[in-house]
Amino acid sequence: MMLSVVSLCRVPIRLSGKRKRLGVDHAANRTQFGSKIHSFGVIQEKIARMAMYQYVTECMAYMVSGNMDSGATDFQIEAAISKIFASEVMLKVTDECIQVMGGMGFTKISSISKGLLESVAWCWFVDEHQHCIDCTMFLEKL
Repeated sequence: MMLSVVSLCRVPIRLSGKRKRLGVDHAANRTQFGSKIHSFGVIQEKIARMAMYQYVTECMAYMVSGNMDSGATDFQIEAAISKIFASEVMLKVTDECIQVMGGMGFTKISSISKGLLESVAWCWFVDEHQHCIDCTMFLEKL
């Protein structure tokens, strides 16, 4: 059971990395006010924040996997925390990427707008009527 919880971290980690690369590629190619936007401090900060979130999430997953591989039997809390954190980081990285991309982040030709919907689906587990959509994640947050 806990193996599946830890493996659930892989999807948000992979998608966060993909979205981070989309933001970096856009910043490297987009010209505004006569220079590439990756030279602006605000964009550099957003890219650095995405990289930091990605790194921390990967470290958490590796730590839990290492505990499992070493034969530890008490890692359920760490596994649950890493799953929730990875899902929330995916939403944060997606949001940062949309901000780096500006209006292009919401267009149909950009895959990041679809990524926002995926991220929200992973992170928000209660609908507008307060019905629990993903009971496992909801209970882990409690």
